[in-house]
Order: sequence, then C-alpha cells, then structure tokens
Amino acid sequence: MPKTTLLTFLSITMVLITSCKSSEKVVAISDYKKNMLVVSTGGGFTGAEAIFTILENGQVFSASGFTPEKVTALGQLNTKTVKSLFLKASKVNWASISINDPGNMFKTLSFGKNGEMIKHVWGGGNTVPSSDLTNLYEEINRLVTSIKK
Repeated sequence: MPKTTLLTFLSITMVLITSCKSSEKVVAISDYKKNMLVVSTGGGFTGAEAIFTILENGQVFSASGFTPEKVTALGQLNTKTVKSLFLKASKVNWASISINDPGNMFKTLSFGKNGEMIKHVWGGGNTVPSSDLTNLYEEINRLVTSIKK
C-alpha cells in the first residue's frame, strides 16, 4: 500500500474516531443534573411499586418501591426516541396540573431535575389525568417494557 494511501486512511480514521460523540454513562441517578422522566405503577395486595427512570442521555433504570435505593441499569434508548419523549414532556404544562389521587392501584409520572421533580399520581378514581399525561405514561411504559424483554 503506498504511503499516501495509508496516511490518508489513517487520517480519515482518526477524524472519524475523534468526532464520535460518546454519551456519558451515569452511575448514580441521584448525581444526574439534567431532566429525567420517571414512571411507576404499584399498589394492590403487596403495595409493590415498579419504578422506571429515563435520563436525557437515553439510559433507562429500574427500581422497586420496596428498595428504591437499589437501582438497576436496564439499557439505552436511541437518541431519536429520547428526544421525542422529552419534547412531549416539555410541552405538558406540569406546573398548572396537580394530581395526587392514589388508589389501591396507582400510576405516577414525574418530570424534571433531581430535587425539582413534578410528580402526578392517579388511580383513585377522583381525578382523571389529561390525555397528554396518560399518553406519555403509556409510551414510556411500552418503551421500558420492550427493554426488559
């Protein structure tokens, strides 16, 4: 292989490698500084709660209401899906909605940064959440379920 071809190949390879954007992996959700979406479902006889967290970088985590400090990384969502989810979440007027109506079985949807999360709880039958909230909840639930398989 001629030296110029080899040099060109190596130069292109270096440019491609250095231009790849790598996503910073989060070790602890409590240290995460950007927005996140959290869905959970629980209640019933045991009172167990399944909690799923999606970070803006696409990482997905799960935890249980019995041991919320034990967080498990589930996987990664693709960038396009994550951007779509967070765009939908940002269009919801979170501050103007106040839903805290847990029942025997309940669902929650939270959005925001650590320490600033806005959380809505429904299932008691006294309050009906908007279709924006329920659609977002269902979409997130479908996505995390597909990762778990």
